[in-house]
Amino acid sequence: MSCLWIENTQSAGWMDIIIKDQQHLPLKKLIKYEHAQVTIPLALCHYLEKVYIDFSKNTCQEICDVLSSFHHLKSLDINIKRCIGLLDIDKVFSSLPRKTLTKLKWGPREKDSYYNPSAQPFPFHLLPTTLTKFYMRDRSQAWTLPYYDYVFTNSVRSITQHNHPTKQLMEYISSPSSPVTHLHLIVNQIASHWIKGLALVPPSLQVLTLESNCDTYQIDCILKYSGPLPNLHTIKIEPFKDIIKPLISFMAVSKSLRVIDFYSDTFAYSFYQDKSLETFLSAIANSISVERVYFRKSMVKYILGDINSLQTSFSTLSTTLLLPNNDLIIFNLINNNNNHIDLSSYQLNPLVPDLNK
Repeated sequence: MSCLWIENTQSAGWMDIIIKDQQHLPLKKLIKYEHAQVTIPLALCHYLEKVYIDFSKNTCQEICDVLSSFHHLKSLDINIKRCIGLLDIDKVFSSLPRKTLTKLKWGPREKDSYYNPSAQPFPFHLLPTTLTKFYMRDRSQAWTLPYYDYVFTNSVRSITQHNHPTKQLMEYISSPSSPVTHLHLIVNQIASHWIKGLALVPPSLQVLTLESNCDTYQIDCILKYSGPLPNLHTIKIEPFKDIIKPLISFMAVSKSLRVIDFYSDTFAYSFYQDKSLETFLSAIANSISVERVYFRKSMVKYILGDINSLQTSFSTLSTTLLLPNNDLIIFNLINNNNNHIDLSSYQLNPLVPDLNK
């Protein structure tokens, strides 16, 4: 057994059976959610490499004991709430593994958590210096200077940014000296108009994930005013209404963009509504760098008919469907940059297969 998922149970007696032979079959992955009131045996933690864990109604010492028992941990997704007594965050941070941990997600997973301007900054300087991916879900902490100081002075390359904090912090993270290469940017229409004309992402960016709703001026700050973004090779996009035209404009000038991933099913429906699919397919075919475009999930059915009708116009584009979710991939095969792509595992079709077959 390499993975254990604990959820919705009040009985801990069976844990003795599970851990009895763990010295011979060590666990690599553990998932335990808040409503699973099971105490984690410390012997179970030693070999773990990946952990998703909710601490609830635990003492600070219990939390630190568990964290200190991770000797091989590489990835930690942690949430702490309703703890018994005063939580010593300094002690908790200091209990994280110092040599192996490279990925940390911290805080509640709910999207409706709100910024608390009175919150005290965490002691980020006590975190391990080995982190390369750091996702701070708590906005009151992700919008503080100590957080950005930690990102800039250590090995962190991948972060999640919630909306726009202050102008100072926005300029901090988008500066030429920013080490961030992978950015998950969560933006919405509530943002202040003071960002108009300013860069919103670092120029060294390689992978950009966009989430939520954007206004036109926000998209310009991402794809226009942030400069040429010469290293950006992947854009993952959740739907917002004004993205198609600026994305096409960016594809026309980018020499690095290779992958576009519409990872939300609503996007296919937006193409169906505004009839922009032909223009977008033309932009793919004419791009000097784009290799493939993903349309995810079941909403692909909204654009299949239009893609079929356009197949004679774009003979250089081919597609495949990934089952069972019917994710659609469009390949740009004419581009010289695509000669290195291994297509042996794909069943390619000239635009496009029939979902009903």
